[in-house]
Amino acid sequence: MPELSLSADSRIWSAVPDREHALPWLNDLCEGRDESVIRDILTAAELAVLTREAARSGSVLLLCEPDAGLYAALTLLVPGLPAVTHESDAVRIALAATPSAWEPVAVPFELHGMPAWRLTIVIDDGPNEGAPRVIQTVRAMYIFALGGRLAVAQMSPLPPAASALAMPLAEELLASIEVADA
Repeated sequence: MPELSLSADSRIWSAVPDREHALPWLNDLCEGRDESVIRDILTAAELAVLTREAARSGSVLLLCEPDAGLYAALTLLVPGLPAVTHESDAVRIALAATPSAWEPVAVPFELHGMPAWRLTIVIDDGPNEGAPRVIQTVRAMYIFALGGRLAVAQMSPLPPAASALAMPLAEELLASIEVADA
């Protein structure tokens, strides 16, 4: 993965460290917080550390906004493949990462002067003998180019309302990425 720099709002975003370096990070996340939200912060942090372990070569950031009850991991991967230039390819990547019976909603935009897509993938619990499909969570995924390479940023699944709040925060963060060593 190329060397990346981010200008994240440190009040809500933090880089997720390896498990062996997590204790000081956890202390910083919980410092000055009301006891009523510490359990949620610790749960979100544990899930983010597990995500970091699974991502191996990617970067993982934790969105932690206890006042809004908003917690999510954003995983950024740059696998060294050519950048995607067509929406259909972005949709194919999104469905490969998060299979869904629903077609992802793709919203094109420009990021760093290149085409990019925000894909919203609905995750439901499926039909239950005549019952309607119920949307449980959605996942926002971003397919874009960094230094001419494919880049994928994926939020952890969130309830629809929380996902709507997290998307602009993620997009602000992604706009701040700079490739230091392409």
